[in-house]
Amino acid sequence: LLASFAEAGAIRAGLDLGLQRILLLGAANSTLDWFDPSGRRSIEEVATALAEQFWLGVGVGPDDGGPDPHSP
Repeated sequence: LLASFAEAGAIRAGLDLGLQRILLLGAANSTLDWFDPSGRRSIEEVATALAEQFWLGVGVGPDDGGPDPHSP
């Protein structure tokens, strides 16, 4: 799936897709350790947050007034 997204230009070139896969699966699988179905967040909210973090990240970039992550 990640390779097909990369081929379509939906994922930044040069990323290690194997590492991205492990990070994404690790984050998703760890929810089994802490998720409480009767807690304050629904599984849909958790899934949405994980997808948004993967696709959008969490940092503020130079276009948003934040630091350039590629600057020394």
